[in-house]
Amino acid sequence: RENVPEATYIKADFSRYDLGTETYDAVISLYSIFHIPREEHETLLMNIYYALKPEGVLLVTLGVEDMEMDVNDFIGSTMAWSSYSMNKNIKLVEKTGFKIFLIEEEDEEGENHLWILAKVPS
Repeated sequence: RENVPEATYIKADFSRYDLGTETYDAVISLYSIFHIPREEHETLLMNIYYALKPEGVLLVTLGVEDMEMDVNDFIGSTMAWSSYSMNKNIKLVEKTGFKIFLIEEEDEEGENHLWILAKVPS
C-alpha cells in the first residue's frame, strides 16, 4: 500500500469472492491456492483470468506434488493441502488461457512451491 497507494486492495476468501464485472490489472495469490481442494483450482484460475484486463498479470504460487487432500496439524492449527503435480499445474494455467512468462520451483527448507508469472494475452 505504501508503494502503490492508488491501487485497490481486496482482502477476502477469493475462492468464494464474487469479482463481478470489474476487471483488474493484476492478481497475486501467494501460498493460498494449494489450501483449496484441487478440484476447484481450474474454476478459480478461470475466474481470475476473466477478471483481468487484457495484458493483466497473474503471480501465483502452486504446489508441486500430486495430492488429493492432506489434512494435518501445522503450527497448532488444522491445515489442508491439495495440489496437482508441477507439470499438471503448469498445463492448467496454460489451459485457462494465460501466457506464462516465468516458472520457478522454490525449495525452501523442505517445502517446494511452484511460482508462475503469467498474463492475459491482448
